[in-house]
Amino acid sequence: MLDQLQALVAQINDVPVECSVSRFHLPERNRCATLLGRPLAMEEDEQLLIQDGDGEAALALYVDAAVLRRLARRSPLHELCDDNLGDFCTVLEGVSHFQYVVWCAERSRQLSLLELELQGEVDKYAAAVCLLLRQGRHGLARGVHRRLFEDVRFLPGLAADILQRYVEAHRAAAHFCAALERRFLRPRHFRPERWLRAVRECYRRSHHQKLRYALN
Repeated sequence: MLDQLQALVAQINDVPVECSVSRFHLPERNRCATLLGRPLAMEEDEQLLIQDGDGEAALALYVDAAVLRRLARRSPLHELCDDNLGDFCTVLEGVSHFQYVVWCAERSRQLSLLELELQGEVDKYAAAVCLLLRQGRHGLARGVHRRLFEDVRFLPGLAADILQRYVEAHRAAAHFCAALERRFLRPRHFRPERWLRAVRECYRRSHHQKLRYALN
């Protein structure tokens, strides 16, 4: 499932898969907590761990094994629905973070945590829309924005700076994705190829360019 969703993100954004995410998967909750140096909250089922050292970065992606087991039983690749949307978003966000960090590192490109979170929000939306369109459920695809950006809550107990970063990334992604939906996915103006082109352009922009582009 991890590699399949990585391939989906790579295909949507027209970027290569430099490293298979499954090779960096950390399934043990206790091991992740040890590496983080703190216990995980009950709702924390995904974490990208990055350790810098000697000019190189070590990566690991924690995704709770129970989440992957549930997705294996009801794959969003076959049918994305209310029963698997939450788990799909959990895994997709982790895969998006991993893919974007590797893509930037291969190009010696710096990135900020805000940019990483913003791209993760856009990738979740784009991947959900793409799957629903492939599954022939165009009406549901137009409802994805509400589900991902309006019916949302943040983890309790977040530090103020972290919460601010999540809120800002969420707000910018919501604005950008709503604009794309209005322009390219309405029934009378259905142009998915233009929608996809705009998603890919956003992926390649730098931190400040991405924010300006998303909020334009």
